[in-house]
Amino acid sequence: MKYEIKIQFDRDDLDTLHDVIFNSLKKDLIDEQVIEYWNKLPEDITLDAVKWGVDDTPTRDNMYRWFKENCIHKDDVEKL
Repeated sequence: MKYEIKIQFDRDDLDTLHDVIFNSLKKDLIDEQVIEYWNKLPEDITLDAVKWGVDDTPTRDNMYRWFKENCIHKDDVEKL
């Protein structure tokens, strides 16, 4: 079952997500684009981020790995 996860990110969360995306894709994004990438993550990773925090090291590693492996079209988030 897919849950719709609504989360309010603070500045630290957005900065962490930005860093993970930048490090994995070498792409500098504005906040709205960071949220678009967040919304593409699989449920298990987003649930871990909600439970443990976006800055949790294993969660960051999982996000990095997922972006690196699944974001082939780095210039087009819609093709994920």
